[in-house]
Amino acid sequence: MTIEEFANQAGYESVEKMKVQLNEYRSMSVVEADKEQLADISEIRINHDLPIENRAAALLKEIRNPYCFRYNDMVVKVSFTGKRSLDDCVAGCISLK
Repeated sequence: MTIEEFANQAGYESVEKMKVQLNEYRSMSVVEADKEQLADISEIRINHDLPIENRAAALLKEIRNPYCFRYNDMVVKVSFTGKRSLDDCVAGCISLK
C-alpha cells in the first residue's frame, strides 16, 4: 500500500491534507477539544483479520484524531516523545508487506 492509498483509505483526499489535519490535531490542546466531537475508542471495532496497514487506516478513519479522543467519559491526549513521530510509525505500517 502506498502512502497515497493509505491516506485515501483513512478518509483523506490527499497525503498533504492528511498531514495538515494530523498536524492540527497534534497541536490541539485538551481545552480546545470538544468532548462531544471526539471519537470514543471504547466503541471502535477494527477487523483484526485485515493486514496491519489496512487496520491502521481503518483506525485513523474511525478515530479521526489520534492525538485526542475519549475513552467513555475521559478525554485522552496522546503525545510522542520518542525517536519516531506518528508519521514515521504510519510509514512503517504501510511499508510492511
